[in-house]
Amino acid sequence: MSSRSRRPRTSKPARRAAPRRPTARRAAPRLPPPLAVIDIGSNSGRVTVMQIHPSGHLDVLEDSRAPLRLAREIAHSGRISPMAMERTLLALRDFRAVALGAGATSILTVATSAAREAKNGDELVERARLELGLRVVVIDGMREATFAFLGAVHGLPADNGLLFDLGGGSLEVTRFRARKLHETWSLPLGALRVSDRFLRSNPPSAGELRHLRAHVEKTMRKAGIPKLLDDETLIGTGGTVRNLAKMQARLRRDPLPHIHGFVLTRAEVRALARRTAALGQAARGALPGLSRDRADSIVGGFVTIQAAMDFVGAKHLQASGQGLREGIALATLGKGPPPAREVRAASIAALMRRFTTYNHEVARRRTRIAERLLDILAPESDPEVRETLRFVCTSVDIGRSVDYFDRFRNAAMILAAADLQGFTPRTVALVFATLMQADNEANHLKTIRAALLEQDGQLVRKLAILLRLADEIERRCVPALPLAVRFRLSDAALSLDSEVLGGWRPRVLAERFQRAFHRQLHILTH
Repeated sequence: MSSRSRRPRTSKPARRAAPRRPTARRAAPRLPPPLAVIDIGSNSGRVTVMQIHPSGHLDVLEDSRAPLRLAREIAHSGRISPMAMERTLLALRDFRAVALGAGATSILTVATSAAREAKNGDELVERARLELGLRVVVIDGMREATFAFLGAVHGLPADNGLLFDLGGGSLEVTRFRARKLHETWSLPLGALRVSDRFLRSNPPSAGELRHLRAHVEKTMRKAGIPKLLDDETLIGTGGTVRNLAKMQARLRRDPLPHIHGFVLTRAEVRALARRTAALGQAARGALPGLSRDRADSIVGGFVTIQAAMDFVGAKHLQASGQGLREGIALATLGKGPPPAREVRAASIAALMRRFTTYNHEVARRRTRIAERLLDILAPESDPEVRETLRFVCTSVDIGRSVDYFDRFRNAAMILAAADLQGFTPRTVALVFATLMQADNEANHLKTIRAALLEQDGQLVRKLAILLRLADEIERRCVPALPLAVRFRLSDAALSLDSEVLGGWRPRVLAERFQRAFHRQLHILTH
């Protein structure tokens, strides 16, 4: 939708206005059957069952994980031991059951560095085919990096940067420009591999940690890993990065603790590496946000990420909750990551489709009114502010689907829990805060300050008032008629001139409007 709409025409309401009827739901596009992707990793195995929309949006239907520890087996003997083989096949049997239970008609199974390095990797592939009917494809480092790039970057608003995909056996590094893969490297720096090789003490000694950091730096320098440029973002994916984000979110007590898009500073990564390294394995496993079965490899993983960030000169790391499995699913569409704005639009549309009473026409009318008010009151607003306003106006009816009286708060809580794709953490925080402020001005912003800028408090108050005004105006206008409101702005007041608003006296809203915009709100009568 354009950020500017035509000036609404003034017209008289019909003599007998028809009661508002729910807008008929649009016919949902026919979707292909769910797709399951199984990833036999060096540290763990996972299955994710997804519904793929033509837009490229992925809805996760089921997910399951099992520790495998294959990298440790291969480091010791070069082979997958009989016990590890049976453990892996048992996990694959369960993954297949989860996939079929979710209705998947296609199961794509890949194996990464452990299987490609094991002397008897072919035995695992053959037994999976004969005993389970699963065709396992062992992918090389370049394909692994390519799939990880497709999955990790797809749902993040990053155009240029580096991607770290840290697994148990290897670290895949990808440089991308204009959301297109540019160059890839596969390095033997997986969390389980380096932990077993360098961190023999429990907890590890200072010398062991120092040797590991030096090894990471030497390996990256030898491979020719580039420094991060000023216009580039560092993105991380994989279990180690997800655990970093989860632990830091607990420490911040963030009310929007989404792993996907979560941003950590280099100082936070360093502090978490030190904290976990100072504890023994048993105590480490009890840390909030840390997966207990990663307690033996997490220090090596955290130190590797820290050293890699230092090497490329990254001040921040943005975590992606998606990666290899999502990239394999997206690859079936035959296209790379679309522009972030398209990802956001697809994510919003997918969320709206989940609510059967969602009224698209009401949402469009409310959005047009709010954009008109923004054009009048703050015409210099940047694109992110305009997009935030459109999004909150669109999302109110999600909350209305749950309960009319708490529609703003309901919408905020649903969006806080939703897996939104393509948004910056700041935009998500702005949307949440705006809806909460629209619900009640007393809902303060202290709890989400970490994601907001210093000046965002006043911006949120303004957006919340525009949302409330647009919502009040829209619900007083007859759907079948043009918007019968004329807006007049002076240095002292915003006046709304309309017969349909003639009986409305928004005392509390007018007071909030004056505090936010330093103007009075007048309703003109006829």
